[in-house]
Amino acid sequence: MNVLFLDIDGTLTPLSSRGIVGTPWVVQASLGTITVNEEIRHRLRELQLRGVTIIWTTLWEEAAEEVAEGLMLEYSGHLSLLIDGIPDFKSRCIENYLKNHPEITQSIWTDDHIEDDEKEYAENAGVKVMSIDPIIGLTVEDLDEIEQYLT
Repeated sequence: MNVLFLDIDGTLTPLSSRGIVGTPWVVQASLGTITVNEEIRHRLRELQLRGVTIIWTTLWEEAAEEVAEGLMLEYSGHLSLLIDGIPDFKSRCIENYLKNHPEITQSIWTDDHIEDDEKEYAENAGVKVMSIDPIIGLTVEDLDEIEQYLT
């Protein structure tokens, strides 16, 4: 099984309208409205059809399911990033997830805010790390790289 760990703010959805190229796809969720490039939504769906599992890696937690449904994506779950109500490092949460899911053979973590120590920690756990420009968000070129690695 191959997994894409996907953040929402600044990764899936750019923080600037400059990142929206082409047709926008708007999703209303309980934690806010997100806008995604239609091509990005389509490519994520194609990845799922090719067997890639998307695990939402975001503080949106349960609201990530609303986002997935609004994007017409299959919802496969999210990482709990809170321990005793306090946000933990995403890299540690990903590592724990991988330990509990030995069927995962390859994974990529995409995020707009990855510190060097978190990147190193995740890479040591066998995770490919992609730092995304939050102004632009996930691009078609990023998805080309993700697709090449995971399929």
